[in-house]
Amino acid sequence: MTKRFLLVATVLLTMVFYFGPSTKAEAVDPATIAVLTPVAMQAAKIIAPYIVRTVRGMFVLLLKSGGNLISFFRFPIGLFQSTFLAPFGQFKNGIINMGKGLWAPFQMCGNLLMLPLTIFGIGV
Repeated sequence: MTKRFLLVATVLLTMVFYFGPSTKAEAVDPATIAVLTPVAMQAAKIIAPYIVRTVRGMFVLLLKSGGNLISFFRFPIGLFQSTFLAPFGQFKNGIINMGKGLWAPFQMCGNLLMLPLTIFGIGV
């Protein structure tokens, strides 16, 4: 009974907000903007280090994800090494490259799952 109630309530609320009246955009007069500009500048000075830290963390994670994407292509290289270049002593290197190539997508998924935590400033 509670699942049905929650489902009906969710659908009704969704319909109310989807089909309900939307607010109209209104312009702000220049006097209000002139009064609020110094406050906005102070807020920007306070929040700037946090935004820089967030962008830096996102950049590092995206670089790691790009490296993992490139490491994914170690699998076909390792397959080539362990089959065709095995007579030339490349079998062990091929197996190592295949393992790293198979592990890379999981590392990339882990990095991309950590991205929202980095956006909110949680350094794990």
